[in-house]
Amino acid sequence: MRNSRIYYPSNIHGSKIRNAITGITYDNCYVGTLSEKNFFRVLDASGRYDTEGIKTHGNPTSNKLFFESYAEFETFYKLQQGGYEYLNEEENEEKK
Repeated sequence: MRNSRIYYPSNIHGSKIRNAITGITYDNCYVGTLSEKNFFRVLDASGRYDTEGIKTHGNPTSNKLFFESYAEFETFYKLQQGGYEYLNEEENEEKK
């Protein structure tokens, strides 16, 4: 599957937030607004995917991804239980 989409980023300020896995957009939820706080947000700065979510090499632009929950993020990235740590120590405590 060459050039197949791995995920759906929401990079454009003012555009509707879309689910990173399904690509479904959410009504009345826009990138760059307080509605972002209703989702689990992740920035992928790996450079492995372009701004459309297609596998590439050396993309200098990070992609903003929105998940409905931490559990959805964890499943998508195939993380083991408790395998992801926040950089902010306080958020690690809230997660437990």
